[in-house]
Amino acid sequence: MHSLENRLHDASWVRGVRVRLGKRSSDIRSWIRTSVVVAAFPMMFLGWIAVAFTDGPRKWDVPGVVFTATHQDSFVRRAQPCAIELTMKNTTDKTFRIMLAGFWPNHRIILRDQAGQPPDLTEHGRLCVSVFSPGGPRDKNAPHDILPGKTYTYKTPDLAKVYQLRPGRYTVEVVYEEIVEGKRDRISSSPFDLTVQD
Repeated sequence: MHSLENRLHDASWVRGVRVRLGKRSSDIRSWIRTSVVVAAFPMMFLGWIAVAFTDGPRKWDVPGVVFTATHQDSFVRRAQPCAIELTMKNTTDKTFRIMLAGFWPNHRIILRDQAGQPPDLTEHGRLCVSVFSPGGPRDKNAPHDILPGKTYTYKTPDLAKVYQLRPGRYTVEVVYEEIVEGKRDRISSSPFDLTVQD
């Protein structure tokens, strides 16, 4: 009798252990799945950041058109004029048309300090950036065709007249955006560093 009771007790204890082990195993699997999902979000976020800040083309860039912004020096004096040199190269086998509209109606300059903040605009600068309107009405709008394999080079206006530049390092990026024949073209240059000194 006692032997039977002992066997029943042992069987019940084994089933209990199996149930607890099964639950624990299920909890562990659930915890692993949750950990993998949680860990994936930072990786995805970092991936998005990497795409946003690398030299690779943005999703809105025109394939085959390379837009470059540079300055002849790595630094400028605070009191000196500061114009950014722009180059638009057509590496396709088709003509690429841009509109020459006096810069500000179809260009934006993205200027950030080391804290990621834009410098304050001058009164003239506020007027300049307010006229940005791709495809909008304007006094002058001359088409310019960049032939296959050719390059168009020009400059930005003087940044010192647009921004209240203070000594420090800035990241500079220029965006061209226009609507030509019903199609929106938006191209961004790769960011580069520029230091302003007293």
